[in-house]
Amino acid sequence: MIILDTDTLSIAQHPDSEAAKILHSHIVALSPDVTVGVTIISYEEQMRGWMEYIRKSMTRIHQLRAYQKLLNHVRDWRSVNVIPFDEAASNTLDRLRSQKLRIGTYDLKIAAVALTHDATLITRNLQHFSKVPGLRVQDWTKP
Repeated sequence: MIILDTDTLSIAQHPDSEAAKILHSHIVALSPDVTVGVTIISYEEQMRGWMEYIRKSMTRIHQLRAYQKLLNHVRDWRSVNVIPFDEAASNTLDRLRSQKLRIGTYDLKIAAVALTHDATLITRNLQHFSKVPGLRVQDWTKP
């Protein structure tokens, strides 16, 4: 299994960038039996961003644009394989927290899901995620 972290997912959602093209080339080269997905944690992170964006929309025009972008975002997520944060991931998160790793809460939750599913995490944030014992990480945004 391959899991994209939130930043990598955001890159994939903007397909015209060079990083997105490189990422896409890695994904299409995968064997058909490899599952690619994102965690529900990434959905939470992106939705928090959208809610803040809408909250800050002061003019009518800006608010209309913000809601249209949010609607496009919801439509995009309909085609995404979302991996849950379940009891097993919660237990893994507790174990990781007990190790006092110095990475953010969302990243730690994403790492817990990836470890629970024995997945490779695709991220540009190798510095933080490489601190998680046993987590396989790769950056698929650079040549």
